Amino acid sequence: MPIMSPRYWLLTLAYCAVIFWMSSRPLEDFPEVETPGADKAVHMALYGGLTVIVSLGLRRSGRPVRPAVQFFAPIVFAAIYGVSDELHQILVPTRSFDLWDVVANTAGAVLAQCILCFGMWRMPLRIVLAWDAPR
Repeated sequence: MPIMSPRYWLLTLAYCAVIFWMSSRPLEDFPEVETPGADKAVHMALYGGLTVIVSLGLRRSGRPVRPAVQFFAPIVFAAIYGVSDELHQILVPTRSFDLWDVVANTAGAVLAQCILCFGMWRMPLRIVLAWDAPR
């Protein structure tokens, strides 16, 4: 992955640390929510936010980045961090690995990246899918 500026590396590390801290807490530390799927919405929002930070870090790095890398690298980073966080929760009392949380994490990353790249930055899909597109 192209190197981001130190500011974005620090922001990414801080954001990951907050996610890690939250997932290290027992479930009793969080309010019980009756709405079905509310926890999945939280997962989507958290990992969508992580994806946006990494994507902005790449875009503002001052280095040329291929469109495919700009699009896929932040999603892959967030998805891998999400899996590692779920694995970490096996060691936390009252927590467990949940495959649906991994799906929600990845879905949030993909949704955020689609909004950012195709909505705000207007990147053409054909350019993103062309691995050999110019930087």
